[in-house]
Amino acid sequence: MRFLPSLVFSLLLLLAPTVVRAASPLVITEISTIGAAEHEWLEIQNISEAPIDLTLWKFWEQKTNHGIKSYQGGNLLPPQGLAIIAGDAATFLADKASSTLTVFDSAWGSLAESGEEIGLRDASGTLAEVFTYPATKNKVIERRDSHAEPLPENWCERLEGDSAGLENDCGKIEELPAEPTPPPLTLKLSEIFPAPAADGKEWVELFNAGPATVPADFCELHDSHGKIASVAELNVPAAYLTVYLPSAKLNNDGDTVSLICNGATEDTINYGGSALPAPEPGQSIARETLPDGAWRLTAAPTPGGQNVVVAPISNKKRNTSVESAERRYPPGRVLVNEIYPDDALSAWVELANPEPRAVSLAGWRLRANTDEPVALTGTLAGDAHLLVPSLTGAINKESGIIFLIDPEGYTSEQVIWGSGDGTPEDNAPAGSRPGTSIARVFDGFSSGNAAEDFAESATPTPGGTNEITTLLSGIAPLRISEILPNPAGPDALGEFVEIQNISSSSQKLAGWKVAFDSRRPSALPEITIPVGGFVALNREEIKIALPNSGAELALIAPDGAIADRLGYEAAESGIARGRGGDGEPNWTSQPTPGETNIIAAPVHLPRPAIDITRPDSPGDPFIFDAGESWDADGPLSAYRWDFGDGLTAEGVSAAHVYASSGKFSVSLAVADAAGASSTLKRSLRVYKKDLAEEEEAVMEIASVKTSSNRTYRIKSKKKTTSPKKSPRITLGGIALAERGPLGAQTIPVLTETGGILIELPKDAREINRGDRLKVTGTTITRSGQERVRAQTIAAEPGAAPEPQFLAALEEAEDAPLLTLLTTEGTVIDKTAQKITLSRQGELDLKLPTKLKSRDAYAVGAEVRATGILRLTTKGERELAVRDGGDLQVLLPAPLPPRPGKNEPPISPASAGATGAAGGVLLTAGWGAALPWRRRLAELAEKILKRSTAQKGGDY
Repeated sequence: MRFLPSLVFSLLLLLAPTVVRAASPLVITEISTIGAAEHEWLEIQNISEAPIDLTLWKFWEQKTNHGIKSYQGGNLLPPQGLAIIAGDAATFLADKASSTLTVFDSAWGSLAESGEEIGLRDASGTLAEVFTYPATKNKVIERRDSHAEPLPENWCERLEGDSAGLENDCGKIEELPAEPTPPPLTLKLSEIFPAPAADGKEWVELFNAGPATVPADFCELHDSHGKIASVAELNVPAAYLTVYLPSAKLNNDGDTVSLICNGATEDTINYGGSALPAPEPGQSIARETLPDGAWRLTAAPTPGGQNVVVAPISNKKRNTSVESAERRYPPGRVLVNEIYPDDALSAWVELANPEPRAVSLAGWRLRANTDEPVALTGTLAGDAHLLVPSLTGAINKESGIIFLIDPEGYTSEQVIWGSGDGTPEDNAPAGSRPGTSIARVFDGFSSGNAAEDFAESATPTPGGTNEITTLLSGIAPLRISEILPNPAGPDALGEFVEIQNISSSSQKLAGWKVAFDSRRPSALPEITIPVGGFVALNREEIKIALPNSGAELALIAPDGAIADRLGYEAAESGIARGRGGDGEPNWTSQPTPGETNIIAAPVHLPRPAIDITRPDSPGDPFIFDAGESWDADGPLSAYRWDFGDGLTAEGVSAAHVYASSGKFSVSLAVADAAGASSTLKRSLRVYKKDLAEEEEAVMEIASVKTSSNRTYRIKSKKKTTSPKKSPRITLGGIALAERGPLGAQTIPVLTETGGILIELPKDAREINRGDRLKVTGTTITRSGQERVRAQTIAAEPGAAPEPQFLAALEEAEDAPLLTLLTTEGTVIDKTAQKITLSRQGELDLKLPTKLKSRDAYAVGAEVRATGILRLTTKGERELAVRDGGDLQVLLPAPLPPRPGKNEPPISPASAGATGAAGGVLLTAGWGAALPWRRRLAELAEKILKRSTAQKGGDY
């Protein structure tokens, strides 16, 4: 069958109605969204008079085709027969232990309880049935009449149980009452505009963050005097509604605005005080983030759209005796890092600059509570600390506020501890003992939540990197016992962190957290560990992906103190880091999740290293050196070189002369005394200038004649040979991507021996990611890569394999081509179709043509990328991203630095300057670097050098 071009087919889908008449022979008759995705299922029925082969049918959801595969009962569905399509067939049959139903296995993210568009796509690729099912409310819904249209009124809801594999009866119980119950409210105040221009209107913007529609007149807006407006119906999801007030209701110099729904106050805001000043004409008050972010003044009102907070410049005379909470410097540019409260006038405050550039502190001030501010001078170097050794007045340990004030009089940051503002649950913890400080748990890192960022520490570090010492009595009751960062199988399934109870009583994990390096802490599940017991938590439970390249994991007690740390360097596959009987950490080849650790010394694979020196003169040899190779188990015993041209050598170093130019794959195999071996490959480009004599080939064209009957001899730079007929081959594998990322008619396929490119016939059916393929064709070579030109291709639906994690980007040079990889790094360069990542090496990402939100991947952002490792036409390796789902922003690009008032921007050359004056003390010993931010300094250096530096690749 000849398929329509993809563009025409897409247009036909867009023109199709939302609900199709039940002309399909196969229809959906029952839907269960109860529980997690693996417990979800739907029932289908063959309403025709002939059996249907479901081999190539698909379940369609979220604009995505989900393959279905027979799990029980075969692919053939008889007339009027019923079958189940399950999110996980094994789970469904476990839930229905005695079921003999025909069951098909599929996979989807999750079926929405609020209703969504789903359908069935037949073997020809046509959407046989597509409709939007009604909200399920955590119940099973059934189709009343399988031959009628799947309109909302043709569905009913069971109050209990289901009828999987049986005739639908809507539970044979009374229908739900027609009167709707009030929806769960997620309605919030978003922005307030009380001071319009002379001819403008006041307005209040609302934001609906939840799945439910808010009915008309269900909510009202009130000011300090009473009702000012009703709220019209607000649809979902993430919808804005701007309520324009018919007349001036809100006071310009201060008022209270409340959202009241069904008689209950859902949200309220007060403006006009010192914490949130009243806006001037044309300004608004908006939340920084929705739905529960802080309120800020903004000079850029956005009625009906996403809030944009732009700090306004006031026309009023500034009252310098009270500092506004309005921020004029980007948050985090300078941080209050540690506070030492003391009643005996020996209190001090430590500042930190987490950015790579220095900050001039001329005009900055530091104030404690309502005391006179202390003037700051000098320069705070990049990635460093600064100690303010004395403040005016005593600082109480139980509660207080520190203000950091910028040169224009605005509060750049404030840290409140204890009950300093009456809301201790949102503040840093109070000091409880003499000699303790209040310090950031992760030095120089701010999440914006003081309650999580700070802890009381028994080891103050004035001017140095914070070290939080636990304040628990005696030894902490829990410790990190074992970590497996790089399991032999998929990381997502095999990683674990093991926690051990070393106390004399059972311990609950509720309130405890874990974090690695400077990342945000993650709460542990509510599990009780018996005395001396262990619990192994997987990635889903700790919500942290452990980097294979190394990290330090911290166990954080409920009071915010770090109870234990366990670090590791680059982790080999299947090797765990665990504590032995003496409590000291060691690598072990026998991971024991949930059990007593067994420290079995692993046999480490040797790590080969290749250094290549080019010849100084034509005809001189290339020098190959393996002296940097090493092995953790002892000295290496054997070195074997393969120069890629058929010749080999032995030894730590070797010299080799190439007879021809071209690109060669050089490999080094090393072995240790225990017999363990590893191989490293490097790509080497040999140029004609490296050879003793330049190559020249002569090709005679005997039949080329001109009008003068002369015969010419034509010189060619390349020899030609008669093409050999490629043999016909058959192979099987898994499709790693659809057409597009690696060519309009080309797909990458993972076989038992590695990845290979398949060129599809022009009339081939669509291939989906994860399809199991059987291909027959001939081998060809394009751009130096072997591929298969398919003549016949058969496909069965399946799940795509898990990508392998690439910890260091330099490892891409040795990774197999045409494999699915995931990696992380910092964006250091960006073009329309490509971005470059940096982290222990560099790697280019090729972006899809239609990828949206490219602005999110700005220089300086940290991203996680998944894609196909391929070779470009220039012989360089890059990761071809398949779609937007393969890219995730882990950390947005940092805000650009803002110079102080009447002060030129600080250049990178002066970023390391230090200084001390007035009440500020900065010494080399106390100007400790912030390791977690050092990568930003490296990024800045790379960006400055990128225009002149030669990109890594061939030698």
